[in-house]
Order: sequence, then structure tokens, then C-alpha cells
Amino acid sequence: MITNPISTDQYYIALFRRAVLQRDQQAREAVQQHFTGTVRGWLHCHPVREMVCSPGSEEQYVAQVFARCWQAAGDRQVEVQTVAGVLRYIRVHVNVIMLDALRASTQPGEMPEQRASSAEEPGAAGPHEHGELWDMLRTLLPDPREQRLAYLLFHCGLGPSEIVRACPEDWSSEQEVHRLRHILLERLLHAVK
Repeated sequence: MITNPISTDQYYIALFRRAVLQRDQQAREAVQQHFTGTVRGWLHCHPVREMVCSPGSEEQYVAQVFARCWQAAGDRQVEVQTVAGVLRYIRVHVNVIMLDALRASTQPGEMPEQRASSAEEPGAAGPHEHGELWDMLRTLLPDPREQRLAYLLFHCGLGPSEIVRACPEDWSSEQEVHRLRHILLERLLHAVK
């Protein structure tokens, strides 16, 4: 039987809304089952995967991603209109879980040396260059909260609304993230001059 992709999309959007708004456990399980392959793909390609994932830990991270999705949804109103919106919401939490794992695997106050996940690509920086970059950022941004925000903004490519949705315990509003981003950029631009 051929299915209509629009009706399939609408089904998963409605299912996601039920999972979030009504906290329907069956809907949550169905959403997780449907999107687990996508989350696994994102985890597999994530730039910090090799630093935080041990063999066999993938399922644990998938479970953590969805648990974080449901927890964050309970804290805030989540409204999505498209499957792409659902995917964006889930991907934010993939990045948050990986960042949390990275932070837990490093010693307090120490920024990890970033490994290029694709060092074979032309122009890709090697670990030594990334270490120098993080050393510079650590000097310019001594506050761990600022370092985390820089990572979410510049490495993960998240926007202020995504950061607030993913980390409500760290940042309470988009305006706060905008203000801090402006301060970070000013500090970085001043250091380059």
C-alpha cells in the first residue's frame, strides 16, 4: 500500500504533540521508535562522539535524548508545525546530551581538546589546532557558563530559542542568550584586534 507522505507527516506531528502536550506515554514510545534511527545517525556523526561514547553506549544516549526531550517539553510549551520542526527539537537535545557527556568526561574548569571528526577533509583542523583554539577561548571566556554558550552557539550552531528550550536551567530567555552572545562576540572581536 502506498502512503501519502503528507498524511504520514501529519500523523507524526500529531503524535509528537500528544507526546508533549498530553504526556501520553504510548505516543512518546511511538515517537521514539520512529525517530530512533535518525537520532542514532546524528549520534554516530556527532563531532564529540569519539570522546564520550564507549562501545555499546549508543542505546543509552538515545534513551537520554528522548528523556531530555520529554523533560524539556514539560518545562515549556513546545509547538511544532512540521516534521522538520520535530527533528530540530530532537536534534537540539542530541547536542545537549552530547555536550553534557563531554562536560562530565572532562575535569572541572578544563575545556576538552576538540577532535576534528573529519580530519581527512581538506582544510580540516587537526587536534593540535583545536587545542590552541580552546586554550584561547578558555582564556577569553574563563566562566564555564560562557564557554558552554560559545560551544552551543558556534560549534553546535544552535540559535537562542533552541538553547533556551534545550537548557532552561542555564538560560531563562532568548533575550538573555542574545545579550550574552553579543558580549561574547564583542570580547572575541576585541581580542582579535
